Amino acid sequence: MRKFSLQSRLLFTATIILSVFLGLTGLALDQAFQNSAEAAEEGRLQGELYGLLGAAELSRQDGLVMTGDLAEPLFSQPQSGLVGQVVNQQGEQVWQSSSALAIELPALALLEIDESRFQRGLVNDTPWFSYSYGVAWVDENEAEHRYTFRVMENPRIYNQKLTEFRQTLIVWLGAATLLLLVLQVFVLRWSLAPLRRIEDEVQEVEKGDREQLTEDYPRELNGLAAGLNLLLANERRHLQRYRNSLADLAHSMKTPLAVLRGLA
Repeated sequence: MRKFSLQSRLLFTATIILSVFLGLTGLALDQAFQNSAEAAEEGRLQGELYGLLGAAELSRQDGLVMTGDLAEPLFSQPQSGLVGQVVNQQGEQVWQSSSALAIELPALALLEIDESRFQRGLVNDTPWFSYSYGVAWVDENEAEHRYTFRVMENPRIYNQKLTEFRQTLIVWLGAATLLLLVLQVFVLRWSLAPLRRIEDEVQEVEKGDREQLTEDYPRELNGLAAGLNLLLANERRHLQRYRNSLADLAHSMKTPLAVLRGLA
């Protein structure tokens, strides 16, 4: 079974950790952007609804009516993607913008006075943004008339912004991943350079080109280099003793061999 090198193991582990970290970062940024975009959408619809409130007037004969032109022209354009609606306290619709032509709006729940609600409602099988607000008018006879206003908007602009943000996020996170991986390779090679150097010196010792290792390594490897040098010194002493013993043995056998040769 082939074993992976130390550098390959470190690079693989660091790549996994980096990928998980950047993936979680991307998810967090995406969620934060969605929350921010939805908050901005809520604020925008709230402003549009307040514009409708400013254009509304309680008439003695006709009840609640919209006076004059609305500040937002999209309410007057069919299929503009922005619609307005008002219902009374009996749930009956008293006004609907021209932009709601050929659009089936979902049922509007009646709200209490000063109660607001931001949510999504299905319009033609598409989840539109919806902001509702409950108000009350008091007529000349001190009678209270309650109404619920609602503004709805097609989410196509929101979805387009979200898609553009995600594409940009993927590009930048991908570029950051590649850059960090390249830097990671250089850092690993620089960090593991002392190990490669000590390996080269050991091979030189094996070939006889070097007697011992240098000890100018990082602190973590100095002990290893010192231990190897001590081991090499001990081996040289043992080898020298073996050589001396063999030389003494050869010298002591010269005389008996000469006698045997003479007798022969």
